[in-house]
Amino acid sequence: EDFVEKNLAENERNKAKIILKDQEIAQNKLDLQQKELDLKQKDQKLFETAKELKRLGLHFEQISKLTGFSFEQIQNLD
Repeated sequence: EDFVEKNLAENERNKAKIILKDQEIAQNKLDLQQKELDLKQKDQKLFETAKELKRLGLHFEQISKLTGFSFEQIQNLD
């Protein structure tokens, strides 16, 4: 009987550990999704800045240095 009770208690502890790990994984996924969203927003701002710099007549080389975009990417900005 003592053996069975110990195993049941150990199983319950393991279940609790699994639940905590699942919650940790879910939180990590949410954090990653937020970081991806933040990066997309930053990319969009950089894209808009590059478009504005092009519209203002800055040379492609200057825009490339400021944004990290390639010559081809800057050419294709509309």
